[in-house]
Amino acid sequence: MLLEAHAGQVERLMAQGYDCLKQKQQQQALLYFNSVVLLEPKHVDALKNCADILLGLNRPAEATVYSHHAFQLNPNSYSLSLHAKALYQMGKYHEALECFERILAEEPNNYTAMGQRALCLTQVNRYDEALQAYQNALVCCNNQDVWIQYNYSLCLLAMGNLLQGFASYEYRWLSSLSEERQAWIVPDFVNRDRLQGKSILIHSEQGLGDGIQFFRYIPLLVQLGARIYLEMQPALIPLFYEWRHTIRLIARGSPLPSCDYHCPVMSLARLFKTEIHTIPNSIPYVFPELQTLETCQAKLGHSSCRRIGIAWRGSATNPMNQKRSLALNALLTVHQSNLDFICLQKDVYLEEKKVLDQYQMTYHSLELSTMMGTAALIACLDLVITVDTSIAHLAAAMGKEVWILLPVNADWRWFLLRADSPWYPNVKLFRQETLGDWDIPLTRIKKALATLAPVEQQLNIDDLIQTAHQKLQQGLQTEAEQLYRYILINNPGCHTAAQGIALAALQKHNLAEAILFMQRAVEIAPTQIVYRRNLGELLCRAGQMEAALASHQLAIRMEPHHPENHFLLALTYNNNQQFELAIRHYRIALSYDQNYGLAWNNLGASLESMGDKHQAKIAYATAIRLNPNHAEALNNLGAIYSEEGRINEARLHFEAAIAARADFIEAHYNLSLVKTYAGHDPHLVFLEAMAQKIEHYSIPARIQYYFALGKALDDTQQYKRAFQAYAAGNRLHALLRPWNKTVLQDFVQQMPAVFTPSFLKQAKPTKETRCPIFIVGMPRAGTTLIEQILCSHEQIYGAGELSILDDLIQEACHAAGLTFMRWVSQLTDNDFTILGEQYLERTWKLAPDKQFIIDKMPSNCFYVGMIYRMLPNAKIIHAMRDPLDSCFSCFTHLFKTSMLFTYDLTTLGDYYLLYAQAMEYWQKVLPANFIFDLAYEQMVAHHEALSRQLIAYIGLPWDPNCLNFYKNDRIVKTASLTQVRKPIYKTSVKRWQHFAEELQPLLKMLKMPHCNNAEAYLSKGSVLMEMGELIKAEEHFLKITAEHNIDTQVLAHYSLVQLRKVQPDNTSLQNLLAIVKDNIQAVSASKLEYVYFALGKCYEDLGEWAKSFEYFSLGCQL
Repeated sequence: MLLEAHAGQVERLMAQGYDCLKQKQQQQALLYFNSVVLLEPKHVDALKNCADILLGLNRPAEATVYSHHAFQLNPNSYSLSLHAKALYQMGKYHEALECFERILAEEPNNYTAMGQRALCLTQVNRYDEALQAYQNALVCCNNQDVWIQYNYSLCLLAMGNLLQGFASYEYRWLSSLSEERQAWIVPDFVNRDRLQGKSILIHSEQGLGDGIQFFRYIPLLVQLGARIYLEMQPALIPLFYEWRHTIRLIARGSPLPSCDYHCPVMSLARLFKTEIHTIPNSIPYVFPELQTLETCQAKLGHSSCRRIGIAWRGSATNPMNQKRSLALNALLTVHQSNLDFICLQKDVYLEEKKVLDQYQMTYHSLELSTMMGTAALIACLDLVITVDTSIAHLAAAMGKEVWILLPVNADWRWFLLRADSPWYPNVKLFRQETLGDWDIPLTRIKKALATLAPVEQQLNIDDLIQTAHQKLQQGLQTEAEQLYRYILINNPGCHTAAQGIALAALQKHNLAEAILFMQRAVEIAPTQIVYRRNLGELLCRAGQMEAALASHQLAIRMEPHHPENHFLLALTYNNNQQFELAIRHYRIALSYDQNYGLAWNNLGASLESMGDKHQAKIAYATAIRLNPNHAEALNNLGAIYSEEGRINEARLHFEAAIAARADFIEAHYNLSLVKTYAGHDPHLVFLEAMAQKIEHYSIPARIQYYFALGKALDDTQQYKRAFQAYAAGNRLHALLRPWNKTVLQDFVQQMPAVFTPSFLKQAKPTKETRCPIFIVGMPRAGTTLIEQILCSHEQIYGAGELSILDDLIQEACHAAGLTFMRWVSQLTDNDFTILGEQYLERTWKLAPDKQFIIDKMPSNCFYVGMIYRMLPNAKIIHAMRDPLDSCFSCFTHLFKTSMLFTYDLTTLGDYYLLYAQAMEYWQKVLPANFIFDLAYEQMVAHHEALSRQLIAYIGLPWDPNCLNFYKNDRIVKTASLTQVRKPIYKTSVKRWQHFAEELQPLLKMLKMPHCNNAEAYLSKGSVLMEMGELIKAEEHFLKITAEHNIDTQVLAHYSLVQLRKVQPDNTSLQNLLAIVKDNIQAVSASKLEYVYFALGKCYEDLGEWAKSFEYFSLGCQL
């Protein structure tokens, strides 16, 4: 009975222990399991549980007693692993390593033991072996073990592999490291180029030092135009309070706002693709509040000795605290009588207080109770000596010289074997050579202290500022900036130095730094209106419109009658697309100064954006009258003349702008667009001479320069050099704003699942008489030519490339909080009708008296199914062109709108194939006559016939003006503005062949069978035919004739006829005759011409001239 009772008690105690573990009551569970051990000392499970709990409570020495006993009783891998973990926590890494190697000798595929062995290897600085061990462990676990992935990331980071390391570091969100913030486990990483105008929430994580270190990335986000919400520990908010001009600070624990994106602060390193040589390490970026600083300075008084701040211990809650901390007495072995040591340790024990008293060191408890007080204290020092704590990061971010004492196995962020830090240029590292032995690094510090120069005499700030100003004016930005930073670090209240850093940063095109330090200047001297103006202008450049407007509005309240205040506010409104408000404030500025030429010029720009070209020209002309050498106004007026087709006047104005300012790259670029170069054109000679100094210009200016040079060289048939220039401009643009195909790829792949045939058949007929005409396709595929022909008809208005459809869709998706495909799948018939009415309402404001309005946004090709549901009476014209001509034409043009895919041959190929895939799908699922396909090459060859077909498709009577489209004086804003002022010409057909060698990457992409896509196969077949690969080309065309709809079959047969024209093929003739005989009603009107011309060609090749003439005649009639 006693044995049974004993057994029952043990069982109950074990059950109670497990219940406590489930409820995360470790201490109570430990009591129950320990009670079992007392009753039954050989209870292996109880021993293991005690060891495991003690490890979790960071009590490794006690854990080893239980783990050792458990292993003796039951020598298996789990018991040995527990014992090894306890040894590891005690810092006995070599012993722990031996344990894990014993486990692996028995169980070579035990990936947990592999990972733990690798962790031990890092602690004894055997990183190369550790890296291999982690990789082996990941192979064994199929990359599924989160902790191994996380520790692997730390190994990579310590070794300096930041790209791969920060990518793997995301596994911290799948571990138990941050259980209190598991609501957003997986960070929503974003493409930096998608942040403009979007909101992003940056979450705090880990300790105060981590926040200070990684907040360095926030100014870079500001520069990208994002609206930023920054969560941080409440203690840090006062330190970053001056950032309130551009970001909203949120104390951790407060409700978080809803944002477009979110990202943990330490993940910003991954977002910005950080490598060691690209770490943003400009200092200072943390500043003390001036009043607190003055209080500290008064309290410390003057000292003839150098002041050295010291901190010797980190937070007791940090599991690494024991190895990173040292005793105060040990640190004070470096004390020297000619130095004034200041305690920076927040929590000082009683015994430590006695030591401080012995050295006559005051404990500034009040200042050290807050981070701001600590920062003010640090600002009064010459040097900080500290262990690896938040004090190290705070002092370093403030720009103070910092010496950090590190254990032999230091944190990953200090990397391996370095005596400096890429994170902070003002930091020196003093490392242990043996674990726990601080003697060597302390000896080095003592020697370094002995070499410190005596305290310098009081800085003559005015002289230093004057010297820095001179260097800045001489173009020595780096030297000037270094001097300004030196002044600001030693005198944090010097607003002139803060502005100097901002101006130097701006000259170096570092907008993030410029904003950061102009904010500092405003904070120091809030009544200096010039700083507020400058800050507002910088914020406007960064796309931070709300903050920019607030800054300028405050300047106006402070000085309401100053024209420049209104001018800058107007400029910001203009950049924020608030043109009416911009015009209002430009006019206010001009009411105070009628001779304000720049305001007249910018007023013209805002009027132009409102569509008032007449008043815009008057404003530009006024600016020119006030200053005949006003380069910007001359250039802007020339641009309007160019759009109006007054090419000669445009050219004269661009030349005048260049004469006024020879380095005005935009005018050079605009001039290149309106002239055709020949021989040794003086402007080409000038452009070539500029190459020597173009690298000193801004990136946008360099991009315009290379496109202008490429155009001039292209015109003069210097094709290799032209391509080099085009490539240089494209390369710069792609680096500035790269394109990621993932979003569009996902969109196209999801289309068939949402826009099913049954879904599209639900479109309801409409009695609406207003009819939009959408011209879709690739850019540079003839969309402007088609629009110019159509809008020459008196009943059609050409509105150009409208964003209205995309705006409607994006607004609705954002309001619903859904992706496009999810949103569409939830729409009702009535929703589609309302969306269609909204589109018509917005669009017909442009031309209320017209029945037809053209929207020629090429990218609407991806919305064709949406258009069919919203506007079933709409007309869709698909502008087609040789893929290489279309893609290469894109590559040679600098677009005003964001067509980011056009600046790289690979992304051009990616986009083309996705566009072709989308159009092939719409052709397959929509009614045969809904889309009118129009090939640019055919329009050039048979202009009148196809123009008539086009007008007939719209449903209008023929208008002869459509043949004189080049006489249409409407404004043209696209890249084809000069071409449409001329009659039809053929020089653009097969233009790519001049650059065939350079276009090999694109050729290869377009000939690879990526998908069963009719448009893509036709394009690839055409390319292969041009390359002389006739057999492969024929395979592509034959595949389409067998598998796709009748219209694409017609095109394929036509291509086969062209391919086989050297060897007439009766099969081609029979296939075409079959189409005419059996399927003629199914062939769309736009394809009949291809049938008749192909038949005519077949009969001509076969020598049957009468039939040949008959079919050619039918084709011409169409």
